[in-house]
Amino acid sequence: MKMKKLLALVLAGTMMASLSMVASASTLSEEELEKLSESFSSVSENSVAKSENEARADREAKAEALAAEAIGIPLSTIYAARAEDKEIGEYISNSVYKVAGIDVVTPVAQGGDVIVDGEKTNITFTIDKPYYAYVKPALAQAAAVGGTAINVVDVKAPVRFSNAVVNFYTPGVTADQNIQIFQYVNGTWASVTVNEVREDHVVANLTAPGVLVFVNVQ
Repeated sequence: MKMKKLLALVLAGTMMASLSMVASASTLSEEELEKLSESFSSVSENSVAKSENEARADREAKAEALAAEAIGIPLSTIYAARAEDKEIGEYISNSVYKVAGIDVVTPVAQGGDVIVDGEKTNITFTIDKPYYAYVKPALAQAAAVGGTAINVVDVKAPVRFSNAVVNFYTPGVTADQNIQIFQYVNGTWASVTVNEVREDHVVANLTAPGVLVFVNVQ
């Protein structure tokens, strides 16, 4: 019985609210009614648009997941590469082979063990894309030394060091090329010591991580 009474009270309250809304609406002018109608219509249209966008995003996410599954690459890897503005291949191989502003890019990756402060290690330096703001100054630096920028990378290290011998894997580079490296330090480009240039490799001495431009000097 208590439940029936409660239900009756709820229904009565709903009816009173509805009657109150009807009564209030009857006192509105035609202009106010039109604005109210437009407001409800706008809310309805926004809800439909939101629903369609959500459905589209859901379809795209499912399609992306299926594509990732088909090529055997985890979706998490695809998202991680996208977050770093890298191609899938660049992310997986810890390399950079596409740089906005450079038409012909020589890939740069870490190509072997890093010698840190005289000790051979198995640590990995990360080869990231630089911010685009560094590319134009890098191109200007290459031109200033009579060369061509073949890549610009942002090297990050997992440890502190005062000197690191890094073997960069640079497929396409030949032993007879004059490859110079410059590092962006406090607004200027500082020359980096290049120990060796051989087939597909450039070995250099770094005193700190940072943005590097690889220059092929004719």
